[in-house]
Amino acid sequence: MTGGAVEITDAESSAVNFAQHTFECCGLSAAGIWGNGDFPPGCCSKWDQSTWEKDANRVYKISACPTGSTKYTVNCNDRIEQLMEEFGWVIIIIIIVIIAFEILCMIAACVSKKKNYVA
Repeated sequence: MTGGAVEITDAESSAVNFAQHTFECCGLSAAGIWGNGDFPPGCCSKWDQSTWEKDANRVYKISACPTGSTKYTVNCNDRIEQLMEEFGWVIIIIIIVIIAFEILCMIAACVSKKKNYVA
């Protein structure tokens, strides 16, 4: 596949489509980044990766989403930023819990070693 001056593989194209569809975004910094008004099919709300990958005549860029599907208008940088603002505290809490668990395990191992407990 050739996109402008950059050639990417089917696996790379599939990864870009999957990421854009999963995060409901289109383009890295702007939805129009793909040029000429065309965009990858993963920018559409009803894109199906398994069907796309099985299609021998798959298209890599489309000019409009299929009927009943809408194009994501938020760029992926902004979408990831929104998700981090929304769920960032959850990630911090998970990290703190993991660190606390590791410290407790180290303390338990030290106590076990000191008292000659055999596991």
